[in-house]
Amino acid sequence: MSKVKFISVLTESHGRMKDVVFKTRNGRSTMYQYEKHTQDLTANQEKVRKAFVKLVDDWKQLSPLVRKSWDGHGENPNASGYNIFIGDNSPRQMAAEPLRLSRKLGEERLADFKATPGGAAGQISCGFAPVNGDRHLAFFVQEKANGVATGSLERHDGGANCASPFIVTGLNPGMEYFVYALVTDKAYHEAMLVSESVGMLTTAG
Repeated sequence: MSKVKFISVLTESHGRMKDVVFKTRNGRSTMYQYEKHTQDLTANQEKVRKAFVKLVDDWKQLSPLVRKSWDGHGENPNASGYNIFIGDNSPRQMAAEPLRLSRKLGEERLADFKATPGGAAGQISCGFAPVNGDRHLAFFVQEKANGVATGSLERHDGGANCASPFIVTGLNPGMEYFVYALVTDKAYHEAMLVSESVGMLTTAG
């Protein structure tokens, strides 16, 4: 029986790391260089790859409840919420459009949502129809740079029965932001119910 060992070594000629394979058979060892077969991604393939990586990162930032809201919304009944989220949002991500962060799980979608530049530097104003019954609002902002969403989903809590408009502060003046809002029955990390998210693109004042 032969034994194969894959390692990296430093070559003497150019001081570069090379991948080599040691093969031992019947007490005799041989070594040969391992050639990696790589193929450069096309521009479109790279765009798809980056969109996927960003969506995976966004998914990890969402609460367990928001992730749960995706369960059962795919054409395949056995598909996970994670896969449904990625599949639903990949075209949006590549087109630099607002994502759908959550699906309806017991709460109605926020009506008449509109995000506009705020009245002061680094602000965004979020207008919406009144929300009553001690329901909470959670707002998320994510910066858009070089034509794509960048950075983390930054949450701003509106609290219960939030009045319109809600002002998001502390942003980079003049930068574009994706702005999202969702309704929950309790504070974000305590909630049991959530609405489908709403979202749009605007610029910070």
